[in-house]
Amino acid sequence: MNQTSEKFIEILETIKEKINNLKDKLSEFEKASFQSQLDHIIEYINDQENIANIIGNLTKELNRTKSNYELNLIFSIVPKVFKVRRFKTDNDMKNFLKNNIPTDSQERLIFDRELMEGNGYFIHQCNNKYEGGSIIIDNRGFLIYGLHFNPYRRELFNERSELVYHLQLYEIVDYFLGFLKFMELFYRKIDYTNKIQISLTIDGLSKWQYFYGEPPEPQKHVRELSRDSMGTYNVRNILENKKVILEDIIGPMLNCYNHPREEIIIYYHKIQNSIL
Repeated sequence: MNQTSEKFIEILETIKEKINNLKDKLSEFEKASFQSQLDHIIEYINDQENIANIIGNLTKELNRTKSNYELNLIFSIVPKVFKVRRFKTDNDMKNFLKNNIPTDSQERLIFDRELMEGNGYFIHQCNNKYEGGSIIIDNRGFLIYGLHFNPYRRELFNERSELVYHLQLYEIVDYFLGFLKFMELFYRKIDYTNKIQISLTIDGLSKWQYFYGEPPEPQKHVRELSRDSMGTYNVRNILENKKVILEDIIGPMLNCYNHPREEIIIYYHKIQNSIL
């Protein structure tokens, strides 16, 4: 589990301890009035601890894959209504996933078709050399989606080669939009219609240059993303809100290069135009 998850659980434990102390000090009359409310808060805190542990443990499953790449974008999707199990990890679900993987605008799968089965989840770990996607589909409705990138090698005239760190923002946006289509299908399949939280953790951005303008000019990286980008959305409106989600989740990457997050919509329109 990462330090952020551990700190979050530590904070929740402190809050829970204070609430339990408060319950002990309440008079009998006060207990009758507030018991159910306090119990509801405790139940919510327990759910948040479970969620943090689940996300931490599932993310660990991608650590081996992450170590093979220099840039990793890890998306975590969490249902806001916690449930112990939302689907069976059986052949019916596996076949659905195999047959309904959406593609990006170039008809590339957002992850390869092969899915391995874990303890209550399906997993695919990327093994492409330069770029690709990994995914964990957990039977409680959690999704962990990873985009992985290595720099390309460019051969020089003197028979040497150099690593080229060009941030592939177009591809990142394209894959993410394909992933939103997958999310819409997945949550419809498991009959989940409430809200979800989408968050993005970026690992290894500092070496990558962002190219922009005509002709393209390189913008060296200025700073790391200081915290995860995240937002909460109604799962029934994912596709109609995709521009908002794109700006909320991917847009903060541009802030690292002193560009406004709204600039990410340029890539959205480029991708839409390439489809038409």
